[in-house]
Amino acid sequence: MIEVRRRIRPLLATTLLVALASGAGLVGPTAAGAVRPAARPATLPRPETAVPLNVANFVIIAPNGTFNTYSEPVTVTSPNGVNDATFLAGGYSFHFSDAARGLHPGTYSTLVDANFQFANDPNCSAVGQQVGTFRIDQAAYDASGTNTTFGVQFYFVCFDGLILYGTLAYQLLNTTPNQGYYLYDNSGDSEGFGNDNYLRYLGSPSFLPLAEPIVGMAPTADGNGYWTAARDGGVFAYGDAAFAGSMGGKPLNSPIVGTAATADGGGYWLVAADGGVFAFGDAVYAGSMGGKPLVSPIVGIAATPTGKGYWLVAADGGVFAFGDAVYAGSMGGKPLNSAIVGLAATPSGHGYWLVAADGGIFTFGDAAFAGSAANLHVVPPVTGMLATADGGGYLLTAADGGVFAYGDAVFAGTPSTAQVGLGFNPIGPPIGIVR
Repeated sequence: MIEVRRRIRPLLATTLLVALASGAGLVGPTAAGAVRPAARPATLPRPETAVPLNVANFVIIAPNGTFNTYSEPVTVTSPNGVNDATFLAGGYSFHFSDAARGLHPGTYSTLVDANFQFANDPNCSAVGQQVGTFRIDQAAYDASGTNTTFGVQFYFVCFDGLILYGTLAYQLLNTTPNQGYYLYDNSGDSEGFGNDNYLRYLGSPSFLPLAEPIVGMAPTADGNGYWTAARDGGVFAYGDAAFAGSMGGKPLNSPIVGTAATADGGGYWLVAADGGVFAFGDAVYAGSMGGKPLVSPIVGIAATPTGKGYWLVAADGGVFAFGDAVYAGSMGGKPLNSAIVGLAATPSGHGYWLVAADGGIFTFGDAAFAGSAANLHVVPPVTGMLATADGGGYLLTAADGGVFAYGDAVFAGTPSTAQVGLGFNPIGPPIGIVR
């Protein structure tokens, strides 16, 4: 089930009472010697291995609070030049029209004012019969002005009280997977760097009036979807990530602080600050620290490569292993200059790294030390880490959006290097990093 909440949200200078369907790592100043990538091209890359994303992710909430969710292929019919696109998805027709500016062939679009038509509802089918916002990103056109790629994020309320929000992606390219990284903020908005730039267009709760901020994000194994988890336990699923339940609207002894996905992408865990663990889908509950005395609160969770176990890490460096997770040591009871903020597992599952807020790295098992940011006096603090696929390196992140690369990890950019004005509007202060 997806919980329904009501909050006040301004929409195009209009304040409406709306129902919200809640179903649903990191980076700081670049380390010395890091090389910033060249500016992004103004046209979408089209490597032969790229897979187009024809995906619809949207929610329709009826005035009585009932809702339907959609995550399925999308098609575009009758593209009508540079200012129009009609999408068909979930049995509905969405017509978007940019009335504010012309879009130039081969370029990305920016945030635009627009009209919207939803043809399947009589009170939401004509221009002027609804209020809301939408953002066109990653739109490209050929020389004739015909749409070749298109992404739309939208949030609308019709005059009859019907609410629609989500994302439509047409021919957006999912480039070589698992070669880049994503930063995300506490609104759930994310930004891709490296070769994985378009996952963010599968959807984001950033348009929604969230009851609690986002605290974690976990991608599916194939990189074509992800879950975001909120502090109150609400879960939002996008792309091929299946919604399997949440703790939203249920009593919690402590707030949720992180999430991790199973190896096959069929489920996920949520972990709370008191060590409580909640399993959904094919995620196996293997134990928790809930109800047990903790010296410091839990700050993160990492799944084993098999998906049959997990580690929890506390702010004092204590590590707790469950299922087939191997305990290889911890910093619990040892002096620390800064609190631990995250844990990342090695590909073998026989070791892990801990990272502290000052950028210090602690290795256990077969995790190899490749450097740290502890001597860089990072301000604001490091907030998490991401290990490379082969375990030969890792990325550290800080609260200002900086990225630090060590070992075979590749620096691919930060929000400060994104091309604002070409559809890459920087996210807020990053709270995490995922592949």
